[in-house]
Amino acid sequence: MNSTHLKTRILANFPYMQAHKEGRDILIVFSEDVGSAMRKAFEHDADADGIHIALTANIVQFVRIEIFH
Repeated sequence: MNSTHLKTRILANFPYMQAHKEGRDILIVFSEDVGSAMRKAFEHDADADGIHIALTANIVQFVRIEIFH
């Protein structure tokens, strides 16, 4: 069976699933999984992570200066 036909048949029998192209592969996932994954991606604040890492680096640098000075 052709993989495109298989994908079409799977999606026709399971309407709550979605196909997503990832390179040359096709991922078939449940619709609700996509929504929760996207919600988590939007909630994650990479800027806040960067600020915390920079503050931690400053603290480590200050402690090293105090120890070796």
